[in-house]
Amino acid sequence: MTPIRAFTLGMAVLAGCHAFAASGHAQEAIRLSETIRPGYQYHIESRVRLTGKLAIPIGPDKPVETVSMSGESTLVYDERILPGDNVHTDKAFRVYKQIDFRRTTGDRTQQVTLRPEVRRLVLVRKDNLEVPFSPDGPLTWGELDIIRTDVYSPALVGLLPTEAVQPGASWPATADAIKELTDLDAIDQGSVDVSFVQVTTFNNRRLAQLRLKGAVKGVNEDGPNRQSFEGTAYFDL
Repeated sequence: MTPIRAFTLGMAVLAGCHAFAASGHAQEAIRLSETIRPGYQYHIESRVRLTGKLAIPIGPDKPVETVSMSGESTLVYDERILPGDNVHTDKAFRVYKQIDFRRTTGDRTQQVTLRPEVRRLVLVRKDNLEVPFSPDGPLTWGELDIIRTDVYSPALVGLLPTEAVQPGASWPATADAIKELTDLDAIDQGSVDVSFVQVTTFNNRRLAQLRLKGAVKGVNEDGPNRQSFEGTAYFDL
């Protein structure tokens, strides 16, 4: 699968945006960091397009059938970090304004969404697994599944460097951040590198322009798969 993602995050924007001018601060070393603590809140807009192929086993001694797969999703929500139950879990309160998923596998199309009456959610997260529940009513299995596979934005701090950097610097994204972006249970091969391109300005705000590029192989609920990345991120300074 080859995901093409457009995120609006509390920490960055992944998009094909070019209407920026270079800033005079481009050569200074800058610490790109985000502190996630209880009470931290942010607004998310996520649009995803997926294309790829899915290998389907037919039966013993029969060749695997390969079918085309495509999909897209739109998510808009506000989220606030809550105190975790212990040091090993994270918790967040989320309110969806829009949530739509569509996936076509072969000639079969699936469309799912979240009912308006259960769009207030609490997510409990441990390691790479998110479990949602709504204080307003029970969720269906389909609703649980679409929330479970969504990106938990605070985990993307693993895209940021651990020390101050200058334009031209590069570093590997953490395994946790990659798994959160790909929904892989394990990464068997590959990496995603992040590089600091320049400091730019937009609407009188200084932004660090970052570049993401790489490919990884691993396993998720659909089986073995390969995913490639190439995109731009803007970190608000």
